[in-house]
Amino acid sequence: MAGFEVSTEETPVLRHFDRRDRISVISAITVSPKRRRLQLYFQLHFKNIQQYEARAFVRHLLRHLRGHVFLLWDGGRPHTGRLVKQLAARVRRLHLLALA
Repeated sequence: MAGFEVSTEETPVLRHFDRRDRISVISAITVSPKRRRLQLYFQLHFKNIQQYEARAFVRHLLRHLRGHVFLLWDGGRPHTGRLVKQLAARVRRLHLLALA
């Protein structure tokens, strides 16, 4: 009968550099001046966030929030892209502010 042999060597480890485990997040924290309450809005994406996703997120915020919306954004490409600027030009209650 063939025997089962246990190796005393370490278990082999397969290393790979596949980036399928990436998750990008876009988020916003809102402050309610009347209720003094914070809320968190976020979206998860399995690829890098680009202008289209940034614009869709801002539209989502505008549907859920009343009054003026002030966005403090860094200088990233999705934030300063043409699609977001066009949206800000059309929606008078949306104000884009760049962080220094």
